[in-house]
Amino acid sequence: MITFVTLNPAIDEIYYLNKFNAKTRNRIDYLNKVEYFDGYRDPLVVHAGGKGVGSAICLQKNGIDTCLLSIIGGYNGQLFEDKLRENKVTTSFVYSAVETRRNTSIFDNKENSLTELIVPGMLIKREDVNHFVKHYESLLSKTSFMVLCGSIPVGVDASIYHDLIEKAHQANIQVLLYTSGQAFEMALKAGPKYVIPELDYITNYYGKSINSQEAVLELGNKIISANKNIEIVVLPAMFDKEIYFIERDYTYKVSFKEIEHCHVLGMYDQLIASFTESLKKQESREDMYKNIASSIIVNLNSIRKLIFNKDKLDEKIDSIQLEEVGT
Repeated sequence: MITFVTLNPAIDEIYYLNKFNAKTRNRIDYLNKVEYFDGYRDPLVVHAGGKGVGSAICLQKNGIDTCLLSIIGGYNGQLFEDKLRENKVTTSFVYSAVETRRNTSIFDNKENSLTELIVPGMLIKREDVNHFVKHYESLLSKTSFMVLCGSIPVGVDASIYHDLIEKAHQANIQVLLYTSGQAFEMALKAGPKYVIPELDYITNYYGKSINSQEAVLELGNKIISANKNIEIVVLPAMFDKEIYFIERDYTYKVSFKEIEHCHVLGMYDQLIASFTESLKKQESREDMYKNIASSIIVNLNSIRKLIFNKDKLDEKIDSIQLEEVGT
């Protein structure tokens, strides 16, 4: 079983509008679908959100058993749990008195734009964190691969991913890490095997803006040098529509400059799902990188948050060109 840890879950409301008008009232017509470049969408779609949640659902739909570990509470928490169970994902939840957050995204069809309202999450009590760690420890014996995803909510110490990685290593479980900020820097010291940093939030760690291939390679090498256990760093560079796969001795990139729309909502979850599935299947590095790149391109070419159809995700593989670049 692949276990996903999502410390900051959410309910994601996504509005698909023909035209979003700021500073005025926008009426939502629930009776009529909105036509976008990749088909029709209901004007409001509600998902279980938070980094890693969509990845767990994708893998479960592809026949890979997944479990999601999280802290939830209130009405939003119950809705979150219902969404996971609808998709047959095994859950291990700590139930808190704190209401699970709710985020809002608005697609503007006319302007081809995305507006996001992201809530950081409420204060998590120490007793909830302690229960969470006990849940985590109880799952280790059933877990073949661990994925730690997303931001750290208020009330949770930034060292938590570091501590969870060490516990996984003690149980001989490999870890994929996707987070940012202080939690990211501390977690690297514990040596997750696979790392996906979120470029939009990693500037402080790197110390300067990341807006060139040189900067991406320097950042990737800094990350992979942080601990001898780190094998692969995957860096989507959306400023130039490229994705980099950085190893100790080799670096590859795939460009997707032909994509016009390029909304990143759901992109990282699609990436993590593809990455994890390829690792589960023990694919070669070349096949794995092509699968990851194909899934990202298909996701970016769609207004949908996630693409679950495996044939659809694989349709770009034959056209993927891996380019080796200097490190």
